[in-house]
Amino acid sequence: MTVAFRIDRRALRRSLDRAAATFDDAAVLQAEVRERLLERLSYVAFTPAKVLDLGCRTGRGALALAASLVLVAGLIGPGSEVPQGGVVVLDIGQGDSILVSGGNGRFALVDGGPDQVRLLEKLGEYGVRRFELVVLSHVHADHATGLIGLVGRVPVGRVWAATDHHETPASVELLARLSAGRVLVEKPAPGQRWDLGGVTLTVLGPLRRYASPNDESIVVMVSGRSMAMLLTGDIETIAQGDLGPLQADVLKVPHQGAATSDADWLREVGAELAVISVGPNDFGHPVDWVIETLEESGAVVKRTDRDGDVVVPLS
Repeated sequence: MTVAFRIDRRALRRSLDRAAATFDDAAVLQAEVRERLLERLSYVAFTPAKVLDLGCRTGRGALALAASLVLVAGLIGPGSEVPQGGVVVLDIGQGDSILVSGGNGRFALVDGGPDQVRLLEKLGEYGVRRFELVVLSHVHADHATGLIGLVGRVPVGRVWAATDHHETPASVELLARLSAGRVLVEKPAPGQRWDLGGVTLTVLGPLRRYASPNDESIVVMVSGRSMAMLLTGDIETIAQGDLGPLQADVLKVPHQGAATSDADWLREVGAELAVISVGPNDFGHPVDWVIETLEESGAVVKRTDRDGDVVVPLS
């Protein structure tokens, strides 16, 4: 599991100064290293027992970063994995499944990934007992299949789905099970919102009918008190062009980082953290130029296949 926090640079500076006093050789936290951290990091991301490389490749830089993690660990508290107002991009394999927490046991889920058993295991790990809202971004199996196993096992209040123009065997089975379980399914309109307490989900797309199911993905902005995360489904260049420039602090990269995005659109999002939900695959996902584009625009890039679940507090 990877946890990502936006950095308050003043707080980080104070934390590093305090940490310096605890080392015999204070030179390891000299001003040069501190300034490098402050210049290069808007987010700090870490995995328990493993400091991730975010650009500080010297031993001194790694130690300084480790010291800063004391501040972050204090924010989340021991054993706290689900943010009280935030998102967990689940390590679900080659596909998407994104857990949204509004705090106080209120949850939404965007997509279910390709594996019913794995999704249920993940939800058990995070203690999810009920969903107010489930979103099927589009009909492809790597987003819909996991949701099939959810129906009848985890109570669901409502489902948002865009399935009127496209279908797959997975989406057909899912809709049949939802109908049998009398779960309300609706296609949300752009601008429609869902208040989950600590966060709000706002629908941005699709704006029209598309030939590609990917472009007809439901696009959602998840907004907390301090940050916002853009959940993009698998939208490609056509839908990205229709949506126009969108800005967010955090980006769930479209379509497992495939070569189906517009590089300028990715840059214009201006995300400080970009998360690629991806697993073992034969498609070459994610492609190198997508990662390079995001990094060159200033984003820290995390991948679920390498970093595990990525936890992003938004409030």
